[in-house]
Amino acid sequence: RQLIGHAPNMTAEEVHELLVKAKAAQKEWAKTTWKQRRMVLRTIQKYVCQHVADVCRVSSRESGKPKVDAVMGEIITTCEKIRTICEWGEAWLQPSYRPTGPMMMHKSAWVEYLPLGIIAPIAPWNYPFHNSVSNAVED
Repeated sequence: RQLIGHAPNMTAEEVHELLVKAKAAQKEWAKTTWKQRRMVLRTIQKYVCQHVADVCRVSSRESGKPKVDAVMGEIITTCEKIRTICEWGEAWLQPSYRPTGPMMMHKSAWVEYLPLGIIAPIAPWNYPFHNSVSNAVED
């Protein structure tokens, strides 16, 4: 067995302090342009591609899957998600109007995507890297 890392036990106050910082950071992130966001996402993707062996080794150790499964489920899936969001995310997140039907013709309806803010996903362990990065990339 090899220790992967250590996460400290935190008090409620310490967690609260981190959430206050995260909320402030999210407000700043919400002001960024798609060009800036793509740059960040591509930087994450570049990092992933430069650390394939490390990600696969840790993922394999944590989940018990063979390294080839880690490449397919962690690396390729994560990089493809980032590529797709860089290409289509801006268009996908534009407000889109919906028909209201004849009984509500005096009304308008649309779907608008708003930032979630701070998230704390509880994700399955089967793809630890992809599941954690995926939530951050999407939000």
